[in-house]
Amino acid sequence: MGFCLFLLGVFPPILFVFDKPVLVLNIPLSFLYLYGFWAVMIAFMAIGARRRPGSQSQSSVSLNPIIQDVKKTDSSASDYV
Repeated sequence: MGFCLFLLGVFPPILFVFDKPVLVLNIPLSFLYLYGFWAVMIAFMAIGARRRPGSQSQSSVSLNPIIQDVKKTDSSASDYV
């Protein structure tokens, strides 16, 4: 969802709206839009990627049986040497 919003924000027709010879604090409006939009999108991605309190990672749950199988295989392989 965030990536699609980013693509929409940098879509040329949207960029043309802000491509005007206007200065805000001596900075062109198009630069302010691009860097401001970029910063907001990074903030949204950081908020979305943050772990929620009480949530458990899916990878740790699903990898535990695999790790246990590898440990069993390693101990049994040393018996044949």
